[in-house]
Amino acid sequence: MSHTVTDSPPTSEIHELLRIGSQRVDTIDRIEVRNPATHEVVGTCPNASSAEVTAAIDAAESAFRTWRRTTPQERARALRIIAELMTADQANLARLVTLEVGKPLAESRAEVEYAAEFAGWYAEEARRIYGRMTIGGTDEPWRQLVRQPLGVVGAITPWNYPLVLSARKLFAAIAAGCTVVLKPRAGAACRLPAWSAGRACRTARRCPEHHHGEPANSRR
Repeated sequence: MSHTVTDSPPTSEIHELLRIGSQRVDTIDRIEVRNPATHEVVGTCPNASSAEVTAAIDAAESAFRTWRRTTPQERARALRIIAELMTADQANLARLVTLEVGKPLAESRAEVEYAAEFAGWYAEEARRIYGRMTIGGTDEPWRQLVRQPLGVVGAITPWNYPLVLSARKLFAAIAAGCTVVLKPRAGAACRLPAWSAGRACRTARRCPEHHHGEPANSRR
């Protein structure tokens, strides 16, 4: 079955919102994103307050209670859909990477492809989260080790590979049964992780909601 991206961003200046749980939230304080070649403003992203970051963590914790109970097969299916959506939207995603980071378009296309491959990789790894038996002591001859999701993951990513490095952290956590609060580097590629992975997650319908934005006073 194929899946279609239905809410691609406009070609004009991008005004990204926070996504906290199922809500899209605008902020008064915003960060301009400029094309490094022309210095033109290509969009703005939100600079989240401490209260909004706390709300995002609370929303992720709430989603975790449900997502942790999904089966490995369900997580794998969602990640495969994400990979399919990112591949289908490769041209537009590559254009955004180039606009925001300044790398050649060919490199941006390769980054999108690489990021989608991470979704496919973790889709398979989700089904291989094995436990094991080890030798115990005198009163406990065998010990069983079980790997379980622990909770909300806080992911911070740099500017140079905005999509790939976000994908590595986000998709690994999803595969393991965790939820994510994602913070990209201030002012660079601020919208790609939420728009690409988050939009794909919503289409997959089974992935946890996540938060995307800048905590207050976090510009560096």
